[in-house]
Amino acid sequence: MEDNQMTLEESIIDMESFKEKATYKLEAVFKKWKDQKLKYCEDVDDIHLSKHIKYMSAIGHRTMKIYTDYLLPFTPVDYSLRADEINRGISKTNRELESWRKQKLITGEELDAHYNFLLENFYQVFEDAGIDLSKTLMHQSLQNLKVEKPITSEVSNKKEVTSGLWNDIEEAFGFMKRTDPRKHRDILRDDEYEKLTRWIYDYFSKGFEIPEITEPIIKVHTSKGNIIWAFKSLFSRLHPSHTLPESLFELYTTAFHQFREDRFDNFKKQRKPQYFDSL
Repeated sequence: MEDNQMTLEESIIDMESFKEKATYKLEAVFKKWKDQKLKYCEDVDDIHLSKHIKYMSAIGHRTMKIYTDYLLPFTPVDYSLRADEINRGISKTNRELESWRKQKLITGEELDAHYNFLLENFYQVFEDAGIDLSKTLMHQSLQNLKVEKPITSEVSNKKEVTSGLWNDIEEAFGFMKRTDPRKHRDILRDDEYEKLTRWIYDYFSKGFEIPEITEPIIKVHTSKGNIIWAFKSLFSRLHPSHTLPESLFELYTTAFHQFREDRFDNFKKQRKPQYFDSL
């Protein structure tokens, strides 16, 4: 319970706003979501969106209750019960999203962009109340509710064109979620790893187009060779007959601030580091 309590404390970024809004005002916001269906989606021709708003509202209510319990520490509610309740709600919503996506694919359509807009607003509602949900245990589960854009035809020659790309990225870069055995430091924070894999996904799914990166990763705690090899091995796995493009090198230098002065020639020459497989 102590670790969970610390997670909540770290997520409260504005104590004054939190105390003022974390109870009845948050509840009122999500009640409005549910009752009014949000004015910005009134003209959207998507029969699933209304139900999705109800699901997100329910998740918001449950999340708000955790913070209500925090304000009233004598409340006899176990944190894990609240967290499990939230995760079940997120899992149910995610299953519905996948089901709706499949129905849309049959007619050649895609889910409306309002789904991601709702998720962004979900985070903003809590931020306005002094709470940063990206610092909570619920963050990763909530991020699973993002609706991915369809993969373009320019990358149709990949081995996999759906979840396979995520699996390949995880296989190549998954070591960066662990501790480097030589530096004895976590290679990347969870939020940094999430940003990196999103950039890589966008790059490959959009035909080698470098995504907009406004906040690069400042410091990574592993050798440069390990990172370069991960980029090169992933590209070789996905495009074995293609020459290594300079855009891949640009993605690497743009994503990692400390390597911004590296040269493409050295990037191309990098071989598999001796201890890479032990990471």
